Amino acid sequence: MHIARLSQDAFKQAAIHQFIDEMVEHLSQWGRPYSISMGVPALRNIATTGLQRSNMHGFRDAISAKLFIELAMLFGSEFDVDPLLPWASHSLNSMKYLSEHELAFELFRRSTDYLTDVFGPSGIYARNAIELGMGYQLDDFPDDNESFVEKMLDLLGMIYPQRLAIAGKDAAISFVEQCRISISSWSACVPKSAAVVTCLSFTLGYGALRDPRFPKIRQILDSTNMEPSLRTTTLFSFLQNYLHSQYRIFTVNSMSNIGG
Repeated sequence: MHIARLSQDAFKQAAIHQFIDEMVEHLSQWGRPYSISMGVPALRNIATTGLQRSNMHGFRDAISAKLFIELAMLFGSEFDVDPLLPWASHSLNSMKYLSEHELAFELFRRSTDYLTDVFGPSGIYARNAIELGMGYQLDDFPDDNESFVEKMLDLLGMIYPQRLAIAGKDAAISFVEQCRISISSWSACVPKSAAVVTCLSFTLGYGALRDPRFPKIRQILDSTNMEPSLRTTTLFSFLQNYLHSQYRIFTVNSMSNIGG
């Protein structure tokens, strides 16, 4: 009996490894051009983490797990608990009466509706947000605790009003407050650092500090020789470099559409 159980466990692990290998290959193509700079180790971490989180929500079928991992690649590894994506948590937590495939389809439907609303015609909302974000300097961020949440909501609202409108004010407040709490271990809640992390999470997805898509962020946070102020500056530079890379992608895609 024990040997049979071991054989079953070995078979299960082999199937998981095969699925992860297939997802890495899939993400390397499906996620272009973003996946090119990530590398195989990051893609493997994304697939592994996504599979684990999908299992937590009762996804056992490969098709359902694949969709969940794709959404993690698109919205962030913790999209299922992102306060700014209430449609995700609602689908996963409040619609348990659906079958697995029905729930996966509902998640897919809501995600495509969200993308349509938040990107705007030909991606104009997203492009405008990127351009506005590129124009900000570190000195433009709040540097005091007084009315920090309100100031961050005003800032994010100026950059990407459509995203905040879709999420709602209560969800946006929760998002900012949780981002501020997430840095307490390394910045003593310095407002400027909290502002940078909030903008990082707003841009890259909730849980950006832990997201396997961006191992560079983890390297910055784990650097023991880096003072908090330098860490904040380095994270801000990472954010700006990311925004510039996204802007180049938008520009290339726009030129391709014109040429096509």
